[in-house]
Amino acid sequence: MSYVSWLAATVTALNRLHLLVATLFILFIVLILLALKPPKYVVSEQFPLINKSFAWEPRLFARLRWAVFCREILQAAYDKAGGKPYRLERGDADYVVLPASTIPELNRLPPDILNTRKHHSFSLLGHLTGMDVILKTSYHVKTLLGRISPAINEATPLMAERMTARLNHLFPQEIGVWASIDPVDALPILVWLLPAKWRLLKGWRTWDRIVIPEVRRRLQEKDFDPSKRGDLISWMLHDAKTPIERDEHVLCHLCAAVIAGATYSTANLASEALVELVANPDILDEVRSEIKQKHAEIGGQWDLAALDSLYKLESALKETSRLSPGAALVYQRVVQRDVQLSCGVQLKRGQFIAVTSQEGIMAYTANKDVLGHIPDTYDGMRFYNEDLERHKATPFSGINGPLLTWGSGRWACPGRIVANMMIKVLMVELLDKYEFEFVKGKKPGVIRIHEFLMLNPMANIRVRRREKPLCGIVIAPTR
Repeated sequence: MSYVSWLAATVTALNRLHLLVATLFILFIVLILLALKPPKYVVSEQFPLINKSFAWEPRLFARLRWAVFCREILQAAYDKAGGKPYRLERGDADYVVLPASTIPELNRLPPDILNTRKHHSFSLLGHLTGMDVILKTSYHVKTLLGRISPAINEATPLMAERMTARLNHLFPQEIGVWASIDPVDALPILVWLLPAKWRLLKGWRTWDRIVIPEVRRRLQEKDFDPSKRGDLISWMLHDAKTPIERDEHVLCHLCAAVIAGATYSTANLASEALVELVANPDILDEVRSEIKQKHAEIGGQWDLAALDSLYKLESALKETSRLSPGAALVYQRVVQRDVQLSCGVQLKRGQFIAVTSQEGIMAYTANKDVLGHIPDTYDGMRFYNEDLERHKATPFSGINGPLLTWGSGRWACPGRIVANMMIKVLMVELLDKYEFEFVKGKKPGVIRIHEFLMLNPMANIRVRRREKPLCGIVIAPTR
């Protein structure tokens, strides 16, 4: 019997059971190898471990659970740890989750101990998405804080004019006719058949073609004055001092990083706030009455100060942010130097730390009888009615209040002043000129993908232009 004949007979003799056993054995070996693979981060052994079923469990399982049951995992962790620090196995990294009460002490640490940019690059898959440009420099942060935010009063009318023009283009303008709007852009089907990496590379090439020629053109301008333009690129070109800060590709990608960080947070919060107001007509009426009253007080001359004095709108925005924060984990940092906190917690170089964004709600869920814990039910006037003076002293754009919408400390969101203005302009314009209702009366839900919470992008909402604007608001630059 030849070798070929013997091999053919052996293969024929294999049945499904043999194949199943072989497959399970190979899978078992793969899982063992995954479990033995050393982590790329420092593991903390001093805290109770959350989201790991057994010692040899591959981190892939923890990652899958986290992607689907993030909220439930964090609630179970809070219940188990009793509000104290714990170790979270997220699958891609091992986090030390600290209580929010440690933030003031963390903010006082020297700037070389905690690093935000390293974590941002890690969590945004910087090596794949191109966001690792933020590891080279924090120049975009300096420009936002040092140039753009201080000039926000002058920039508000111009930015409001552009946003209003875009709303007029996107929203139905026929009076009294309901139309259904879909947040998801229509994309060619073939786009979804391409690997994500290809789409990213194509997007970067397109972005380079748009931005880099503009950078070169401005560099060649005579008597270049960034104050006349007031945009991010102009100020970055004007203030550049190092070769990296002058590199056109770095500038291009830093601008993209700013846009990537701003688009999701601003659009998602404004959308969720609008949906909550539509779902609560009594709160919507209060906010609209406040806008109308303010319009009369200022004689229709809207500016940032007027927008920031809409305290009922601010309360609704805070409540939306409290119930539906952009992410389940905030204040995420990489520890660069060993440090011990006053509570006895020892942080090691290379560890990841984070704080849960809904600690107050988790505390209420864990023990509803404790005074001071706020439930997970919507009350748009909560902050306005409970303590108006404190509400005014801790504005929505601030970083010293009970909410962690913008983070905290020296590395809090650098674009929060701009985002605050954009959200309020959008809300005032939408509530002044349009009416909204849910399709079939069903409120769009909030979905969770990994640790991110967002309004369901597949949901529709109906909108129509009001026959008569609430007060005919115009926020535009003086000509």
